[in-house]
Amino acid sequence: GAYGYHDDHILAGQKLVPAQQYLAERCEILLNTIREVSTWYVNYRLIARCLEDDFDMTALLHDNGIRMDAWTMDVGKAADADILRLRAAGIDQFTTNTPTALAQLFNGAGS
Repeated sequence: GAYGYHDDHILAGQKLVPAQQYLAERCEILLNTIREVSTWYVNYRLIARCLEDDFDMTALLHDNGIRMDAWTMDVGKAADADILRLRAAGIDQFTTNTPTALAQLFNGAGS
C-alpha cells in the first residue's frame, strides 16, 4: 500500500490522510468486524512500525478492552531496544521462544 504496510485495502491505495489516521481507521474496521475478541496477536515489527508513525495500537486496543500480544520476540533475533520499547508501550504479553532470556532482559531493565 501507499503507506508502506502490506495492505491491499482500498484505504491503502493512496496517501489521502496522515499515516496515524489511516492506521486508526484500519484498526477500527477490524475492531468492528471481529467482535468478542480478548487479545490481538500482532507481529512485533508491525507494532514498532505503527509507533514510528505515531500510532499507538496498544492504547486503541486497551480503550476497547482488548489485550495486545507481540510475537515473536526472541532475544538475540529482535533488537533488545525494540523489546524494551514495546514493553514500555504497554504490550500485555509477548510470544517468545526465549522466555528465560526475555525475563532476564526485563529484570535487567529495572522491572
